[in-house]
Amino acid sequence: LAWSGRGLPGDVQESECEEVDELCAKSLPEILSIFLGTGRTGTLHVERRGEPGFVGFSESALTGARFGTAAGPVALVAMMSFSDAKYRFSPEGEPGSGGFPDGAGVDYLATLQEAMPDWADLIAAIPGGDPVVRLGPKYAAMDVTSLLDLSTAGFHRVGGKKGGSSPIMPVFESVFRVLKRVPAPLSALVSGGGGADVLHVLAHLARKKIIVPAT
Repeated sequence: LAWSGRGLPGDVQESECEEVDELCAKSLPEILSIFLGTGRTGTLHVERRGEPGFVGFSESALTGARFGTAAGPVALVAMMSFSDAKYRFSPEGEPGSGGFPDGAGVDYLATLQEAMPDWADLIAAIPGGDPVVRLGPKYAAMDVTSLLDLSTAGFHRVGGKKGGSSPIMPVFESVFRVLKRVPAPLSALVSGGGGADVLHVLAHLARKKIIVPAT
């Protein structure tokens, strides 16, 4: 995994982002995928507009994530959408912890990897660090049952098979019940449960413009 002949990500722990263009040119989803696939251990330090954060790894497991005052899934979701962050990887010492107690980060990151193609579609449709989303103008007045009938037609995971199977229905319903009450941050919808399924569902809704940025 020598990147352009400059060595592994762990070799750049003292460098600024601008000097390590291989790491800087990659999005956080890409970096996560590489680190998880190679069993990295250490801390990826993240800085955006003077605000610090980190993602901790231990042999293909996620040990924690923080950004500002947010921790765990909420922090990770916010950082996944950054397009102007600086990264610095430190392989020394214990990986940072925060928000993923008792090994919960292992399962969470596995589901995140599964949903990465859908995640890319989602943040392209609804950009921003942690955007607030709402139901689109044509859908806000519809009841939950009507929304379910409309939105599950043609549902598919990116790279997967079409189908609106019953296990996914509670995820659709949960998202709609939240957004019928009030616009919500994307991170709150993702961290509310559902694993990879909620990312698949949100990406599908964003592609169909059933959910849109709240402006």
